[in-house]
Amino acid sequence: MRKRGLPIIILLTMFSQWIYSQSQMDLLHQAGICDDEGYCIPSLQGLPRSKGVSLNYTTIRNQNINTEYANERYSGLVEEISIFEFKARIPILMRNNLKIILGGDYSTYDFGFAKQNANRNLVYETLNNTRYRSFGTTLYVLKPLKGNKYVFSRFKAQLTGDLLNEGIDDYFKSTFSILYGIRASTNMTWGVGLNYRYALGRHLVFPTLAYSQILSKKWSLETYLPVNVTLRYMPSSKNIFELRNRLAGENFNINSGIRRDNNIFLNKTDIYSTIVYEREVHDFVWVFLAAGRQFNIDFDSSKNTTVQGNSSLRVTNDLTNAFLFEIGIFLVPPKKWLN
Repeated sequence: MRKRGLPIIILLTMFSQWIYSQSQMDLLHQAGICDDEGYCIPSLQGLPRSKGVSLNYTTIRNQNINTEYANERYSGLVEEISIFEFKARIPILMRNNLKIILGGDYSTYDFGFAKQNANRNLVYETLNNTRYRSFGTTLYVLKPLKGNKYVFSRFKAQLTGDLLNEGIDDYFKSTFSILYGIRASTNMTWGVGLNYRYALGRHLVFPTLAYSQILSKKWSLETYLPVNVTLRYMPSSKNIFELRNRLAGENFNINSGIRRDNNIFLNKTDIYSTIVYEREVHDFVWVFLAAGRQFNIDFDSSKNTTVQGNSSLRVTNDLTNAFLFEIGIFLVPPKKWLN
């Protein structure tokens, strides 16, 4: 009798677990955490619509710079750093259980030294006379899982530098990140992952923590540590105020000016702390203004290139902090698309 009763007990156990999982799925669906097919909905309701196309201009004014190069010391004034950025994202596949988005971007980065400093040395002259450009493409893959879990990955490849050389190997940079996320409640989601990128003059792999929460009807918080933190206030659906703290890195591969026979790789890392105001001017058209402060962390030649075999070729820059201003326009999905 015991042997005959064992399969019945197993079947009853499996049936009860199925009933429990179905009831749990129904609760998640009622809370808006998963869809009617049971797949997780990672995005929180009440957050701004994602940007599809954006165009913005940033200016950073009046930074003192101190430089060591070839065993000599120099100082000067960077009157302006101007940054132009264009980004676009296009959905490739949009299903409940898989979303793939392809993005592209183009940016320029220009240094403007004071006239009396522009030709003081080869470093300043090269930075002042060269436009640094970046072309990039990004693949976003979001894989919702059954229940309240999801996996998000991002791969970006870009060419960055003065782009004067025919070869592209020295200009190529890539980043990759993967995140395992949990939709913990109607108003909160979080996740942990890994990020690989070239920063601070070296290839780095570091852990990441993502956290997003609707704090109230008007307040929300989004973080992706250690890269950015955003505190948001939405007094209405057409007005958004944000306090942003963002870690940004730039890589300048210089093939001209300083040493024509060897590349110089300059790495620039900054923290941007800004107050941003975004305003809807049409159903899918927004504009924004931002003001804040740039804090420079690193602006030195790479520690991982053959150029550094001679210590006299080491380029070390000390760049003071400065105010910055941004202006831009961006497009979001029309409301009727979301409905």
